[in-house]
Amino acid sequence: MKNNKGFTMVELLTVLVVLAVITAITVPVVTSVLKNSRKSAYERQLDNVIEAAESYGAKNIGNLPRPGNSDTITLRTLKDEGFLEESFINPDTKKEFSDSMEIIISNDNGDITYTINESTISDEE
Repeated sequence: MKNNKGFTMVELLTVLVVLAVITAITVPVVTSVLKNSRKSAYERQLDNVIEAAESYGAKNIGNLPRPGNSDTITLRTLKDEGFLEESFINPDTKKEFSDSMEIIISNDNGDITYTINESTISDEE
């Protein structure tokens, strides 16, 4: 009588193939979920900047632009006034947003809007 201890080569190869298929299916899904999560966190950070600018405008209502005009503040201004944390991280790059990021405050006949100047979004070097 033959004493078979262990697995055959075919059994080991079958397990490896099954593991490879599982990996091939799950890696793209996990990568996509992580990418979407980073994008969502980035958008939330930009929303936080707008909310901080709105709070700045509420505190400095006398300094808001007159109807038909606009003004610009920077991320540094929001930090100095205490509306944002000193370390404000871009979740996409894991670096701090540049203090020179501009937020445009516009007054359209009493309707105040806050928008981020997209061309000024960058990270500190």
